[in-house]
Amino acid sequence: MRRIGVLLLGSLLTLGLLTPADAARTFSISLSPAPKGATDAKKSYNDTALDVSEATQDGRERTTIRGRVKRGKKAASGRVKVYATNTSRPGSRRTLLGSPRLNRNGWFSQRFRPGHDRAGVYRIEVVKGGSRGYATTTRAVTVRVFQFVEALNGYDAEQPGVTPAWNAPPAYGTFHHQSYVVEGGSTAEFDFTGHSCLQLNFRMARSADATVDGRFTVTLDGRTIVPWTTLAGRQYLPSKTVQKRMTAGGRLRFTVAPHDDGDAATADDNRRVTMVLGRPMVSCTYPDPVVATR
Repeated sequence: MRRIGVLLLGSLLTLGLLTPADAARTFSISLSPAPKGATDAKKSYNDTALDVSEATQDGRERTTIRGRVKRGKKAASGRVKVYATNTSRPGSRRTLLGSPRLNRNGWFSQRFRPGHDRAGVYRIEVVKGGSRGYATTTRAVTVRVFQFVEALNGYDAEQPGVTPAWNAPPAYGTFHHQSYVVEGGSTAEFDFTGHSCLQLNFRMARSADATVDGRFTVTLDGRTIVPWTTLAGRQYLPSKTVQKRMTAGGRLRFTVAPHDDGDAATADDNRRVTMVLGRPMVSCTYPDPVVATR
């Protein structure tokens, strides 16, 4: 019994020496500048929102993953691997973007350009393989990639007073092939619930068959994007400020106010204020809903 006790004591002493400090340490991976989530034409490094719309060629469709790796207080050497996974697309594979080499100060950079039709929520991973008593270390960041798409993809069919049309002529302004004719007192609704969105674009004008300029409003799940606006002989185009008010998914509604000329003998008053909603488009992580990312 005494011998067994000595063996057990020796085992405990041996285990006691394997403190957490003696286990493999991890590298320090920092991204600089820190990811900021901005979306504008002045892309530089570590942006967490990109726009891959077909007409976008001004820098918003790409970014550079840039950072530094340290081993303790010293710069690490070797390479890192940078991976991208589109978490919004079921079955999406983890793709190697590249294996940039660390410079003598531990810095690396890797370009990320998803490409057109590659919208979604991406998990970007920077991985430094283990070496010299340091364990493999991963630093991850989420990048939202947006793309303008036709609102037709979220249109609820058979809405009363709303007629999808091709080349519906407005009384003035530019017309679009994809459009919707909306009578007074009616609402054209598009459902983008569950999507992460960034902005919208559209045109609104009086129909060529209408005789009166009516009023319209645009809301997203009850939140006003465009307050009640009278066309007054013009075609409405949202400003960039208005476009960026759509910062989430939800039910997007374009409503034309009902019309009453005060004459009880006049029929079809609402048709007098019919409007043409020209090519509404939204910039979202379409076509797949946002899923939780770890």
